[in-house]
Amino acid sequence: MSTLKVNNIQDASGSNPSTAAQLNKGRAKAWVNFNGQSSGTNKTIRASYNVDSVTDIAVGRYTINFTSGALADANYTFSGSFCNDNSTATTNTVVQGDGTYSTTELDIRVVNSSNNTIDKFIVCVVVHGN
Repeated sequence: MSTLKVNNIQDASGSNPSTAAQLNKGRAKAWVNFNGQSSGTNKTIRASYNVDSVTDIAVGRYTINFTSGALADANYTFSGSFCNDNSTATTNTVVQGDGTYSTTELDIRVVNSSNNTIDKFIVCVVVHGN
């Protein structure tokens, strides 16, 4: 495999320069789209990047297990979204941190406006950091 080493990257017009370090800091380090209502302990992953598995802890509570080496440290941020099925949006529901926050895993919970944990058909989480 070849390695391309450059100091700066620009678009075709010579604008919008970025360094490799800036691109590395700004890109998603991990993301996952999974079925929070699928049966069993391991949730069905539809698509992912740097996520090995998603484990069901309890209703609306999940552990996202990262690929080894995906994150340099636990100083990252995450955000999430979800919906009931392929056509129904959900309002007043949030994805929150819920326990472990490390380079190997992230515990989350999906809660409604009454702060009750709930399983959702589509749960998506993206992680940015080092």
